[in-house]
Amino acid sequence: MRTVPSTRLSASVPPVLAPHDLELHERLGIDGDLLLRAGVRRVSDREARDRLSVNGQAGDYSGVEYPYIHPVTGYRVTSRIRLDHPPLKVNGSPDGKYRTPFGDNRHLYFVPDVDNLLGDTSVMVVIVESEKAALAVTAAAHRAGRRVLVIACGGCWGWTGRIGKAEDEHGKRVDVKAALPDFALPAWMNRRTTILFDARPNDSVEAGRRGLGRVLRLRGADVRHAHLPEDDHRVSGPDDFIAAHGDAALWHLIDGAVVEDRAGRGGASGRVPSRL
Repeated sequence: MRTVPSTRLSASVPPVLAPHDLELHERLGIDGDLLLRAGVRRVSDREARDRLSVNGQAGDYSGVEYPYIHPVTGYRVTSRIRLDHPPLKVNGSPDGKYRTPFGDNRHLYFVPDVDNLLGDTSVMVVIVESEKAALAVTAAAHRAGRRVLVIACGGCWGWTGRIGKAEDEHGKRVDVKAALPDFALPAWMNRRTTILFDARPNDSVEAGRRGLGRVLRLRGADVRHAHLPEDDHRVSGPDDFIAAHGDAALWHLIDGAVVEDRAGRGGASGRVPSRL
């Protein structure tokens, strides 16, 4: 697989975002300073094609790029682009809103300036799916005066990656997948860790969430599962939940998350308290 050249982001070169990009993030509580420090930027179709190595393919690849910055070295290791106009499936639904550069290794997404939180197990970890959600929960934590390490895994199965090849029972060469090496960066032993995936999950999402929980428990983490409401069509991810219900409801949801059993029973109900 291709290795992405390591490039340190320069704070002296502000990323370019369109006014509607800023408005979108502001509705989620993400301010311009956090976007600047995270290196979030708008990319044209031409820039995105160069970044993703998809020259020659049909479609419009313009969108917003979220760089993945190593929390210790400060170097870019990959990125994901949220497409403005993702291709559509036969049923008219988007065929994947996000794209990663072809050949890049997968990584966990860490928000800026968390190197001092990685080893502090008194700091709660919250794991979400998207980069936008990670930034929104981080911004909410700053407003609440909370120290929280927020990590995005880039999708319900984004916490896994290819580690090699092996033969299956039919003698066919297949990918061998396991948890990403980035899980070695934070300390996990006895650390409260809440998984907060998107609303209205299907069987694959539930399996990914439970699998991630098992991986973290094996590392000694105190794993909790919080659930977004499934009956609120304003809410897809934690960022939408903040926009719809506010910071207090988010922390009620996270603080109320409990341990689930192996079958996935238990945990927070996802209901928004009427008093909030």
